[in-house]
Amino acid sequence: MTDNGSATQNSPHSGKYSNFRDPVGLLKRMLLSGNRAAYDALLRAGLAVGVTPLDWALHSRERRRLAKASLAHPSEPQVLIVGPPRSGSTLLYQTLARYADVTYLSNLSDLFPLSPITATHLFQRQTKLRRKNFSNYYGQTAGLAAPNDGFAVWNRWLGRDRYVTPESLSDEMSDNMRRFFAAWSEQFGKPFLNKNNRNAFCMQLLAETLPEARFVIIRRDPFFVAQSLIEARAQVQGDKDRPWGLASTEEHASADEPLGYVNDVCDQLIKIKNRLQQQQAGVDSTRYVEISYESFCQQPETELQRIAESIQLLKLDNELMAQELEPFSVSADLRLSKPEQEQIERRFAAVPAWHIQTKSSKVKETP
Repeated sequence: MTDNGSATQNSPHSGKYSNFRDPVGLLKRMLLSGNRAAYDALLRAGLAVGVTPLDWALHSRERRRLAKASLAHPSEPQVLIVGPPRSGSTLLYQTLARYADVTYLSNLSDLFPLSPITATHLFQRQTKLRRKNFSNYYGQTAGLAAPNDGFAVWNRWLGRDRYVTPESLSDEMSDNMRRFFAAWSEQFGKPFLNKNNRNAFCMQLLAETLPEARFVIIRRDPFFVAQSLIEARAQVQGDKDRPWGLASTEEHASADEPLGYVNDVCDQLIKIKNRLQQQQAGVDSTRYVEISYESFCQQPETELQRIAESIQLLKLDNELMAQELEPFSVSADLRLSKPEQEQIERRFAAVPAWHIQTKSSKVKETP
């Protein structure tokens, strides 16, 4: 990136899916999923190619906008949702986008990686949520107005690998990041909301670079996160042995270790837990709020109010919540085989101070 955010790659979409091992198989599985968010993701992938010329055309306007952005005055807060993948972070993101008075990177703005601010401003009607929709497909949401992880923007400063984060940023990159959010704030005048699991590994870096950043840390019973990650490997990568998600590895995947992928997923979550705790310790406690997936599903309005109370300038639409917000079903079905379930329990048994519900009494044989 240059000072004003110009691209350094040949294509704004190059490398976008570099962490996916089986794109052809993934395409087939998405088509067979029956999930609207999966279909929308495929349509957007095709649409992105078609709008690339417009993105380039808008880029000069975006550069001028960034160049004029003032860094002298505080911007609106950046509300950043972080947590392990498959922890309920997307659901929380969708819910806050629906009921909080915020702006965010949408599926439409993701089509314009070179000019997201300009495109979002030009197509504001298309980026307004008109009805609630909380479905998603492994983090992919349905509809152009739905919230997006925003990798196209975060990659500018954090790199294209979705599974790793830099230890530091150059002064130029730090300035670029502050300038982007200053320009976003000047254009829209509301808190900026985003969820990106990778940001859990660089909370301190983001807190230092963005003085207005506030974090919402979501956690979920690790047993069910592990189960969901194993399923994601099979669905997204086409093979349980193939890594998927932040901090994933394939160190134990081998014919000699039939449940090696279970150990890899458990190690992945232990690493995320330790890294997130380390990052959290380096951020002032007034700048983050913690919630659990289970509590959020059971009492979403209460948890949203708690988030709003801890983040200045974040306002909720209480009337709309009263009209339509209801508790969510807590996903707690046991879908893995008995050996897989027992291996997860064994792997986590040695982890100190980690709340995990006892599953042994509920373990059932799954083909």
